[in-house]
Amino acid sequence: MPGPIVERGDRVTLRTAEKGDAAFLQRASTDPEIRYLLGTLSPMRRDEVEDLVTDDADGAQFVVCLDGPDAPAGHP
Repeated sequence: MPGPIVERGDRVTLRTAEKGDAAFLQRASTDPEIRYLLGTLSPMRRDEVEDLVTDDADGAQFVVCLDGPDAPAGHP
């Protein structure tokens, strides 16, 4: 589950990326349709993604969550 809420809109919530999100982010880095939009030029290994998520020196990592109409508050 992504971390604390950073910003919230009508349908989308921006949350901090957590180590538990590494598998999801790693799969996204291998998808050629979205990898470039994420700023990833080549697929990444899971340990590389975990390092990005836990290393504060390289900047913040976020996960954009689409809040479903039936999702409980705070749980995308």
